[in-house]
Amino acid sequence: MNLYKLLNANGRSCNGGLDQWSLPEDGKPGAWMPSIVDPKLCSRGYHGVPIEYVLDWEGDTLWEMEVRGKKDESPEKTTAEQARLVRQVPEWNDKNLRLFACDCAEHVLPIYLDSSPEDGGMALMLAIHIIREYAHGRADEQDLEAAWAAAEVAAGAAARATAWRAAEVAAEAAAEAAARAAAGAARAAGAAARAAVRAAARAAVRAAAAGAAWAAGAAGAEEKEWQINRLCEYLQIENG
Repeated sequence: MNLYKLLNANGRSCNGGLDQWSLPEDGKPGAWMPSIVDPKLCSRGYHGVPIEYVLDWEGDTLWEMEVRGKKDESPEKTTAEQARLVRQVPEWNDKNLRLFACDCAEHVLPIYLDSSPEDGGMALMLAIHIIREYAHGRADEQDLEAAWAAAEVAAGAAARATAWRAAEVAAEAAAEAAARAAAGAARAAGAAARAAVRAAARAAVRAAAAGAAWAAGAAGAEEKEWQINRLCEYLQIENG
């Protein structure tokens, strides 16, 4: 099973711990991190996750990692006595994650449309379209503000509906979260502001995926599997 590690932009731990990791160079893995005796999940050791759980965590950069020595494992994560980073996954970037968030929203769009919202779903589809255009460099800050406004219109239509309200709001939230993150990124100035927006953008991607799975209702597990396969396509890695 391949394991992955999310770190900040400088290669430092950001989901617990303050470790500065040794980064791969010239195609060679980073150095093995110092040994931590008796690793225990959520307590001590070097933690990594399989790709299907990577969206549960924060991080500006994604790395493939390997472990050795004593381990403590669960389906969601592994902690080990020693670990090293094998390579960075450069496809984990703002563009791909915004596009992935749009895909999550669009994939459950039929559920939203089944409720016959007052605007016929145009506001939600407009938000998704603009965010995609921004990801490809074909939209600007004003366009993003329009996407945000369109997502809020979709939220209003969903709130006025009744029978499918939970599913509608979840589908809408996926697009609105992506719009908020994209608009915030365009307005940010300074390293601290950009770092805060990057964190918000990652949270928006998780919200999009979770909202879409919720919208899928009983088929939520299948939706999550679809999401992981789609994410792996963007990251150019194999699922499993």
